[in-house]
Amino acid sequence: MFNEINILTDKEGWEDDIVIATRVRALGKLLGSDTIGGSKPLPELDFERLTVDNFLYLRNLEYQVGDIQKASGVSKNAFAKWLQENELTRNHLSTSEIQKMFIKDSAKKLPLKGEVIEMKYTISEEQIQQFIEKHDWKPSTKNSYVYCLRRVDKVVAGEITEQKLDNFLREYNETQVRSKYLNMKSVLIKYLNWIGFEYVVKEEVNKIKPRTTKKPKEVKSPVTKNTADLKSVKENEFLEFSSKTCVKVGNAFIYTNKESSEVLLTLDYKEAEDIKPADIANQIAHDFGGRVVCITAKVLLEEFSQ
Repeated sequence: MFNEINILTDKEGWEDDIVIATRVRALGKLLGSDTIGGSKPLPELDFERLTVDNFLYLRNLEYQVGDIQKASGVSKNAFAKWLQENELTRNHLSTSEIQKMFIKDSAKKLPLKGEVIEMKYTISEEQIQQFIEKHDWKPSTKNSYVYCLRRVDKVVAGEITEQKLDNFLREYNETQVRSKYLNMKSVLIKYLNWIGFEYVVKEEVNKIKPRTTKKPKEVKSPVTKNTADLKSVKENEFLEFSSKTCVKVGNAFIYTNKESSEVLLTLDYKEAEDIKPADIANQIAHDFGGRVVCITAKVLLEEFSQ
């Protein structure tokens, strides 16, 4: 009888064959065991990776709670607590209800003790939305995070690996302004922490890249109608010089209503809000689809000879 049990249970998927499973239970009773756990004991299970579906699958095969607890290598109290937390006690779920349940194929892959598992980490539109919903952020912040993570998803093609992250951040650091790179890195690290992927940005990826800056255009002082007929300029002197960092959306500038804190647009550059520091201006420009500009105002004293 022992040999027959071993032969029957050596076949892959024997648990799904009603005839074989029934025969195994019958042989177990003939050998003095009232349960499948006595005739076909469970292998050692990794309790840390044991899922609710795994448990229901084993109960569906008529393994007793005690069989699963012993195979998991934890105390009765610890296992009872796990059952309570997952609403698997008899108060929550009867044996007859378990027998009627649909068992997922993934539940049949039991977490064996000592088995090496290669974890795969991914990013997808569904995961991005779940991540965003877990946080109580302002709409503008959520939009920024979605934009950044969708860009990551597109480059890594849904698969998170250390090499892919290194390549993505290195290229982003080399092609974007520093503030955009730091924002992207911050968003990405938060997402990786959420999915449980441990990642440290390498120094060579994170270092500041030298960039060539464009030479600012020379601003020429306008000649007004009042001075057009004068013969020559004798001396120029700046009486006042001021500049401010603003965000321009189309032909309009962003400013904030001081009373309602509403973000509004104006065509008058004088009403444009001076936004500092530069990182905040870059973030606002990103959120509203604008660009950061510098408005410079000069008051020039001109003396002319007659």
